[in-house]
Amino acid sequence: MTNNMTNDTHCLNPLGMENHGIPSHGLYVTSVLYQNTDQYGKERGRLNNPLPTNIFVNAWIPGTSDSDPHYDVDMSKNMLVGGLMTRGCYKFNSFVREFKVLYDVDGGQGHQTLTDANGYILTYGNIDSFIIVTHTFSNIILARHLRIAIIKTSCKTYCSISFEILGCQYQ
Repeated sequence: MTNNMTNDTHCLNPLGMENHGIPSHGLYVTSVLYQNTDQYGKERGRLNNPLPTNIFVNAWIPGTSDSDPHYDVDMSKNMLVGGLMTRGCYKFNSFVREFKVLYDVDGGQGHQTLTDANGYILTYGNIDSFIIVTHTFSNIILARHLRIAIIKTSCKTYCSISFEILGCQYQ
């Protein structure tokens, strides 16, 4: 469901990836590079996540054989979502040039893909591994679950991403 409200600065607050307001048990990834290590895991997908001394990667990196890499977030309640902030992984100079945003309100299999007013699928991405890019959606969406679906052919070196969800409380 796309809300009728056009986006404005009143609904672009961080919703909790960076500050752990969204708990770890609400984060799901399809795979992890070198599966037996947390060095590239779901916690690395949090934007500006402080790095422990033995971990040098600042982004989630899916396994190289993952044909449909995506990162799912359960925000535990419906929220109004107005955008994302994303960055790649500066250690490997890797990033995602293009990804889609999917969302739903009930956790079923019926994710909707974010589209523009004409029904065209919107894609977002980064142009390097260092700069944090803010992607503002043209319309605010109502969502409990958000999926970042990486378009694998758009990756530079590895498909690396860290992000924050921007939005505000729903009612």
